[in-house]
Amino acid sequence: MSAIRWVVLASPEQLTVLLNQTAGRQLTHQWSRVFTDQATTQIQLTQIMKQYDVFWQAGEHRFNLTKKPMIYGIMNITPDSFFDGGQYKTKDDVLNHVDAMLQAGADVIEVNGQTTRPGFTEVTPQVELDRTLPYIRAIKARFPEAVLAVDTYKYDVMQAVLEEGVSIINDVNAFTDDPRKLKLMADSRVGLLTMHSSRDQEYTDLTSSMRGFFEQNLAALTSHGIDIERIALDQGIGYSQVAHGNRIT
Repeated sequence: MSAIRWVVLASPEQLTVLLNQTAGRQLTHQWSRVFTDQATTQIQLTQIMKQYDVFWQAGEHRFNLTKKPMIYGIMNITPDSFFDGGQYKTKDDVLNHVDAMLQAGADVIEVNGQTTRPGFTEVTPQVELDRTLPYIRAIKARFPEAVLAVDTYKYDVMQAVLEEGVSIINDVNAFTDDPRKLKLMADSRVGLLTMHSSRDQEYTDLTSSMRGFFEQNLAALTSHGIDIERIALDQGIGYSQVAHGNRIT
């Protein structure tokens, strides 16, 4: 959580206070308690802070991430994923786990049919679809209000799951490795989770390199007509080989 910070600049004619967002929201919430005769200022403060709300548009769903952090549930339909590969083998296993995540407050359920952990073995688009489509349909039938996502870097899989009505696509290749993806995303309303991956390279400064990557990635996505409110960023920290150029041994 960010610390509450402010800077005060004073002159004989003017007092200027610079606030970060956390402090600004605290000021907005507390203003009327201190200044009971300043209702107009309270309204103005509220309007100012609304301009900085962060939204993610994903299909028919618009998440206000400023007011409520998102809980993102992962449902791996894979035998070889990091934590739970092969743990959910039947439809009842999957649906019970999805139910538990939704009961725990998950806002999104992401169905995955291809792991991308280090040293992963790639499967064909058809194998990935054979793993995911039956469960996407079963989850939608059992939990019609659930917001569904799919983690895939394959165009054919993206195309098929969009036809099933998923709301979010998560791509470890950031949607720019295949020009067909950009048109597919632009022609849809799906939310994009675009990921930075440093798996194939080392950086001397990971943070600045990541910033540069996302500046270019966002420019590529938005230049194809994808609204920036549909795009969320995954830093892909777990894919980094080194931290700021210092290899950990």
